[in-house]
Amino acid sequence: MPESIQAPGRIPADARLHEPAPQPQPGRRGRPRVRGVRLPAPQDLLQAKGLRRVTLNFYESTTQHIRLAHMQGCLYRVPGRIVQVVIIEHLKGCRGIETFYSTVVEHEPLDVLQQYSWRWQIEVTFHDVKQHLAA
Repeated sequence: MPESIQAPGRIPADARLHEPAPQPQPGRRGRPRVRGVRLPAPQDLLQAKGLRRVTLNFYESTTQHIRLAHMQGCLYRVPGRIVQVVIIEHLKGCRGIETFYSTVVEHEPLDVLQQYSWRWQIEVTFHDVKQHLAA
């Protein structure tokens, strides 16, 4: 994933996250490490007490009450790029746990969620086209 691309997206709640790879040490034999130490899965962050509770109003017709946790790390498939990971647990309804990421690590967790909500129209279009084409 090139550094010039800035994108939000979704990942599974049990995604494998790692710290960035350590710097190669001179004189050490073998291939340098690609990934750093494994971080806890995003869903494990929800076990902590005192998480932030937030009310979201991204869509005009719905209000969502959530618990929110966030962290930074590298995704397993893109070990050289640090991403901001936001995991939410819906307190009402049956949506459960959802995990989002953004390649812009400076953004606040609510900004990551808002950026993803802007993609919703595109996701609905993709779904409708697949249904129409029977793909």
